[in-house]
Amino acid sequence: MSKQGISLLTLKVIAAGALVANRAVTAAGAHAATDIYGVTAAPGATGEAVPVDVVGAVAIESGGAIPAGTKYVIADAQGRAIVGGTVDACLGKVVPGQSAGGAGEYVQVLLTPTV
Repeated sequence: MSKQGISLLTLKVIAAGALVANRAVTAAGAHAATDIYGVTAAPGATGEAVPVDVVGAVAIESGGAIPAGTKYVIADAQGRAIVGGTVDACLGKVVPGQSAGGAGEYVQVLLTPTV
């Protein structure tokens, strides 16, 4: 899968440490499994302003296999998408037809902002 996506809103965070592109990030600028703000649109070093897609269908790196038909994904501690979650506790909804055979691949996810 390509790393292309359709971002509808991109904001910035200040990186608290090194950030990798196409991974979930918090508003505090760190990759994490919880309190997700969006998905990094570019890499960044500590202290840099990094663009983060917060609304849209974006490509995100997988942290493991994501079978076709998977409905929801959550983030692992490195900010990669993994299978799991419910509509109320997820990173996003996998775009139909998307899958990943293992870690390091990319899937399109419709970001599902949570309050």
